[in-house]
Amino acid sequence: MRIGIVENDAEFARYLEERLESAPEVDSVQSWSAAEIMWRDPALGSIDVALLDIHLPGMSGVELAALLSEKYPGMQKVMLTSLQSDDVVFQALKAGAVGYVLKSELDNIVNVLKIVSAGGAVITPTVALRVMRHFQRDEASVQKLAELTPRERQILEELSSGSSPREISDLLDLSIHTVRQHIKHIYAKLSVSNRGELTRRLRDLGLS
Repeated sequence: MRIGIVENDAEFARYLEERLESAPEVDSVQSWSAAEIMWRDPALGSIDVALLDIHLPGMSGVELAALLSEKYPGMQKVMLTSLQSDDVVFQALKAGAVGYVLKSELDNIVNVLKIVSAGGAVITPTVALRVMRHFQRDEASVQKLAELTPRERQILEELSSGSSPREISDLLDLSIHTVRQHIKHIYAKLSVSNRGELTRRLRDLGLS
């Protein structure tokens, strides 16, 4: 396997290089400190598996993964991160990543590379648990959507299109107090506490 690493932490990059170079399955290891540097490297096309730090200065690892997926569809992308944000996990998977590994869980990194180079996919246990819980929350949210009253669904539709409570009040000929009470009930039923969380929940459900 020919491995490429994009990691702006020089010490961590060296640790990865040394660990991978000692594995008999690995033919070569090359590293870059930024996504832009890797993207401009003419040797990029020879990489079999790319280990990409998600939180890079400039172009992010997720953005780089999307570019690599388009130009080098045969290259496997594994995301490396110290964070566990649900949104970032799904952004990475949508960008074509076949692996999502926490930097604190690299004991089996060589096995991870073997699996993805053979066409498999790997998510470390901690991240897999978060993904499972994410879908469980979504299923519960779908059930709760069905419990909304017709008026609540009408107001939710307006909220999802970007209307403010005042605009909804004027549109539906309701007092602003009544609209805010409906919004409060919607938040409670969907287990969100603000407009931003509501928007993310609807996006996760494919409704925004």
